[in-house]
Amino acid sequence: MDHHFTVMDGNEPDRKPVACGAYAEWQGILADMGVLVPPDLRRQGLGTLAASIAAHEALASGLTLQWRTALDNRAPWPWPESWDSSTGASRPPSCSANRELADDAPF
Repeated sequence: MDHHFTVMDGNEPDRKPVACGAYAEWQGILADMGVLVPPDLRRQGLGTLAASIAAHEALASGLTLQWRTALDNRAPWPWPESWDSSTGASRPPSCSANRELADDAPF
């Protein structure tokens, strides 16, 4: 994907990437979104943070967001406690990685 934004696990010289949000511009109208988080770091809000950053940048560029997924892409089980089954709304858990960026996140 042409535009990618990586969330790192701190400010130390030996820091590592913990999530990446990205998008590819399609026909000058759409931002085809994607997120990547290592399996052992999932369900901590890192993917939500990375997706939020990529979405913000795409919207600031005047693009419309698009998200695609494979039909066999299953949600994690059990459902997060913050998930409301009546509305489908979810409140992401707090994120400790790259705290100054997370403090500016819209959630």
